[in-house]
Amino acid sequence: ADALEALLAAAGDHEVAAQASHALAEIARAHDDLVEARGIAARAAEKHPDSVGGRLCRNLVKEIDAKELSLTTERAWAAPWPAVRVTYRNLAKVHLKLAKADWTARLKAGRPNAAWLDDEDRATIPGLTAIKTAAIDLPATPDFRSRHHDVPVTVFEPESLEPGAYWVIASHDPGFGAKDNVVQATLVWVTR
Repeated sequence: ADALEALLAAAGDHEVAAQASHALAEIARAHDDLVEARGIAARAAEKHPDSVGGRLCRNLVKEIDAKELSLTTERAWAAPWPAVRVTYRNLAKVHLKLAKADWTARLKAGRPNAAWLDDEDRATIPGLTAIKTAAIDLPATPDFRSRHHDVPVTVFEPESLEPGAYWVIASHDPGFGAKDNVVQATLVWVTR
């Protein structure tokens, strides 16, 4: 890191400074200092946008700024009601919807595991009609690290649901669209 900082000082306004900045930013990222890594890379990308190093730095900023979203929950929902764990990064809100799953059709389709998702599922499940919805504000991630936030299943009023299979679908876009969005789905059973 000291040698790279010396190279940066010696390079001045030369575009090679952007490559040194990229290497320095990667070191900061390897040490889990994403704020520092992003700052170094953003400055170099702005100063030398058309250089090789500038493009590397711009890509690094995009990686650090990328939105992440996943969810996990217990497979069977019964009282006492569990939570849906939302794991996220760089998101302010998650939109959740609960939709009825056609378990019989999934079994008849001959899948090795009826809960697995294929390309057709990825296209159709986000568009399923919601039985229940929730929009949850998420604590900020100013350090660009992943966080967990537990959402009580009670937001879906599960005691009012018929027993059966349901999809829990999460998105950072309220329209659950495929463009510039992360959509996650998991299959659950509501039971008594």
